[in-house]
Parts: sequence; structure tokens; C-alpha cells
Amino acid sequence: MTYSLRSGYRAPGELDPEKAAIELERLRVAGGGQLMPPAIVEAARNEISPLNGAITWNLKAAAYQHQLHEARLLVRAIIRTDEATGEQTCAFVHVAFTPRGEEGQENGITSLSYYQSAEVIPGHPDEYQAAIQQAQGRLNSAERSLQEMLGLARKRKDIRVIGRAVRNVGEAVTAIQTLLPLQ
Repeated sequence: MTYSLRSGYRAPGELDPEKAAIELERLRVAGGGQLMPPAIVEAARNEISPLNGAITWNLKAAAYQHQLHEARLLVRAIIRTDEATGEQTCAFVHVAFTPRGEEGQENGITSLSYYQSAEVIPGHPDEYQAAIQQAQGRLNSAERSLQEMLGLARKRKDIRVIGRAVRNVGEAVTAIQTLLPLQ
């Protein structure tokens, strides 16, 4: 068995996925078969631990990152309700993209990440397309997670339940793809 890090994961320090996986399994066994985040943090405090590089030890930086996380949670928690239809949607949409043309080049901008009003975004094609692509990415990630669970479910013979969930996510991915302009 070999171990690697999922695409997109960024550890604050050096991290060897092989050594980290072995240490996490050791902690799981030592924890009575359960791997708990407090045990991971405690083990990672040791500077020679293979988990040390996965944790931000600068408390100011860690606190700030936590505050940013809380701010993101707040923005995602706000919903708006159309009083006429009762339909609920998000009030803000996360947008991350690389500006095209002179605007990005002039200002030295390589990428942007921010939230846009759900009322405004349909009128901004670049932001709208970026938001749709991000939604598709999240659905693809959910589909991968369910596919992993399907592999585990084969061992338990629970394929019917997981298979239905995978199909539902697949249908959602297809629906998102229909919103994307042809490239």
C-alpha cells in the first residue's frame, strides 16, 4: 500500500504522506480504533513527529486562518427567500478565477477569490462561469467520495444504497455541465 495527498491539500510545513499515514494508523489503534483530531494535534506537537508539518504552530497565524474559516462559514450560511415563490437560494456565491486580458495583466493579478452577490452574478459572465465550474468541481469531489464509499460498501454488500447516491450526484454533475458554455 502506498499513500499520497489528495490534490489541492496544502500542508503548512513538510509532510511525508507515507510516514503520516503510518502515524495516523498508530494513533487510531492507540485510540481504541478511533482516530480523533485532538490526538493528532497532541502527537504532532513533537517536532520530530511525521505529523508536525500538517499543523500551523504559529498561534496568531492559526487563529487568523480559523477566523477566515468562520467568515466563510458565515457567508455560506446566509440564504435568501423569494417571498413570492418561497424558493430559498444562497445570498452569496464563491468565485475564484484568473482574470483575462488587460485587467489581470495590468494589475499583476494571477487569480482572484471572493464572494459575489447571487443577485449580481448572473450579469457577470466570467464570474458566473467560474461559479458554475466551482459547483461542478464540488459535485465531482462528492462523486469521488461516494465512489470511494462504494468501494468500501462492496465489502459490506451495501452497494444498493451507495450506488443510488452515486447516481444522484452523477445526475447533478450532468445538470451543472449543461449550464457551462461550450468550450
